[in-house]
Formats: sequence, structure tokens, C-alpha cells
Amino acid sequence: MKKIEKYIFIGCGVMIVILWILSSTDLILKEKKTEVHRIAVIADDSEEADWEYFLKGMEYAADQYHAEVRLLTMYDEVSQQKQNEIIEKEALGDAQILIVSPVNVEEFQQFLVENSLKEKSVITLNAEVQSDKIVSCIYADETEWARQLGDMIAEKAEGEKKAWIGVREEKWSGTQQFYDSLKETLEMHGIETVLQIWHDERELQEIFKREENLFVGLDKRTTELLAEKAENKKKENRKIFGNGINSSIVHSMENGIIEGIATINEMDMGCLAVANAVKLLEGNKITNLLIDQKTILSEEMYSKRYEQILFPVF
Repeated sequence: MKKIEKYIFIGCGVMIVILWILSSTDLILKEKKTEVHRIAVIADDSEEADWEYFLKGMEYAADQYHAEVRLLTMYDEVSQQKQNEIIEKEALGDAQILIVSPVNVEEFQQFLVENSLKEKSVITLNAEVQSDKIVSCIYADETEWARQLGDMIAEKAEGEKKAWIGVREEKWSGTQQFYDSLKETLEMHGIETVLQIWHDERELQEIFKREENLFVGLDKRTTELLAEKAENKKKENRKIFGNGINSSIVHSMENGIIEGIATINEMDMGCLAVANAVKLLEGNKITNLLIDQKTILSEEMYSKRYEQILFPVF
């Protein structure tokens, strides 16, 4: 009897060792491997700060969808040609799909005619582009967006009849449609517009010596500079408005330097861009997505309805 018990004991020991070896080498329980989707996002400028809120959404979605997402900006030169070089490089790399915010829509469209991009699909941001390589566009109605901003400015104009509107030279091609709608709206309210397309920040040194008391930044950097220059030269009847959002702009709104902004929920755009890319890579059909725009006055910025836009959290 003792001999049988000894054999049973040895047999159990051998079985335990065999099971341990099999399990440790994945011969029994194979761990399910999660596919990592590789996505490249190519920005239309050199300022990563301009993509701050988009990045929050992008990173959240990347975590949820097991994606590896990289944001690429143009550090030395902002042009469609430079962006094309980055796009071409990424198409040759391991990115499975490209998300692009074009610098110049017409030039980008021509680039797509001439370059196969290794047959990789493209999702565009902020611009509808006609090409069979474009599988989806995530954008806002810029005409309506600008109209809402114009109405907000007119409501707070307090009798002012002229508005200075500034934009960085590298952003001008992408904001012309927005400006045309803004100008038309302000003129309907009896407000004349003065446009300045600037290249060097020194061009704005004397900005507040102008006769206007309404100032509008068509891009985030212009809005930031207007706020910086106004902070130490406060004047009760001077009002600054902006187009777009980042933490610096929100901070200036909190301090009452920026009167109001027009923006979209950029964090949502980041989430949707990555979600759409992953859906396509997994064989699902995707469509264009229209993002709602909002106008937000500094006096209303703590309202619950603007919380997720201005102070995004998950």
C-alpha cells in the first residue's frame, strides 16, 4: 500500500511539473495578443501648443482603442511643401493610416493626385478634400462658426464701428473662408474690418496704439499675443476676441483679458479622429463627421455646458 501511495505521489509531482512547463510556454493557455494600430497625425503648423486639447482626446482614444498615435508638427517651416514631405515619409513608414490637417487644401489635393502614399488611406481635419485617398473628413462649418463669432463681437461692441483682425501669414490660406464670413457678419452689424496678415511678432508691437478697440485673433497664436500685450496695458473699452482654444487662451479668459472665443470641442475631435481611423483599420465603414462650434464669453465660461470644452477631463 505504501508503495502505491509513493507512486501516486511521484506521479502527481510529475504532472504538476509538466503542467507548469506547458502553461509557461503558452502551449495550453495562449495569451490573446491585442493588435496595435499605428496612426500618424500630421499637423498644419509648428506649434504643438495649438494641438493641446486635440492631444488630450487623441491620447485618450489611443488608450481605449489600443492604438499607437504620433503627432507630427513642422518645426522649421510651415508650408504645404514641407507638410507633403512629412506625409510622404510617414506613408513609407509603419503608419497604417494618416490623419492630416492640410496647410493649403488646393496644394494638398494636387499632391494626392501625384503621390500614391503607398495606397494608405487619409482622414482630413478641418478641410474637405476631393480625392479617392480621403476616406473621411472631420470638420466644422466655418461659415457658421465665423458668423457666430461676428454676432458675439457685435453684441459686445458697445458702439465701436471698426475691428482689427489679425492672422499669422502661415495660417492665412486656411482662414480666408472664415475671415470672409466674419467680415460679412460684422459689416451687417455696421462694423468695418481692418485685416493684418503678419509674419514676425514684432509687427504687432504697436498694435494697441491703433484707433480700434475691438481686436480679433483668427488663429490661436495671434489671440495669445493680443492677450500678452494687453495684460500690462489694460484699457476698459478694449475688447479682445479669439478663434480657437488652448490653456493659455482659457487662462486669459479667466483673467478677463479675452472677452470671448469661438471654438469647437477639440478634445472630441481628437477622440473622433482616432476612433474613425481604428474603425477603418478594423474593416468598418466610416463617414464624414461635422463638429458643432460654440461661442463662449469669459463671463459664462464656468457654465456647466462649456465645462468639457474649456476644462476637459475623462
